[in-house]
Amino acid sequence: DTVPLAHVIRQNPSPGTLVSRDAVVDLFVSNGLPTVGLRDVRGFSAPDAQRILEDDRFRVRLEQRYDNSTKGSVVDQLPHPGAQVREGSTITLVVSQGPQPMQVPDLVGMPVDRAQTVASHMGFTIQADQQVAIPGQPVNTIASQDPAAGQPIARGAVVHVAVNAFSGGSQLQPGGGTVVPDEIGRAHV
Repeated sequence: DTVPLAHVIRQNPSPGTLVSRDAVVDLFVSNGLPTVGLRDVRGFSAPDAQRILEDDRFRVRLEQRYDNSTKGSVVDQLPHPGAQVREGSTITLVVSQGPQPMQVPDLVGMPVDRAQTVASHMGFTIQADQQVAIPGQPVNTIASQDPAAGQPIARGAVVHVAVNAFSGGSQLQPGGGTVVPDEIGRAHV
């Protein structure tokens, strides 16, 4: 167990013994540390997997990668589970960082239905939290968004938007009604 792989453990006859020139000398060569079947720790949390492998007398190296698995869970291991591995070997655990973040596209000025198609394709959701009145902008277009374009979000995140509901002096309401705008104090020619 303590002699490295492929090194002589002992010999027969013993060193220093006088033998004839063509005598046979038996050499006993180490197989190194014992091998054990590597446990499958995929799906475990990284700390639990590391503890299990260290208890089995392995060293552990962690690598991170984006994956759709739960953040912090082991998604792969090298060598692969079941492999015969010598005690003291280094096992690499690949740990999920969760889904890869994406950048929010610029939705401002986009018609709501097109923005919803973009969101669906990219894997996030749009939530229209408020309606605003922006003269000169088409009705039912995105007026603002949070988070802003270019910011990182995770798949499945919600992007909050304000939708332009201004239509020639009135604001469209759900169900098709309109609200008379506040004209008090404004000049009319």
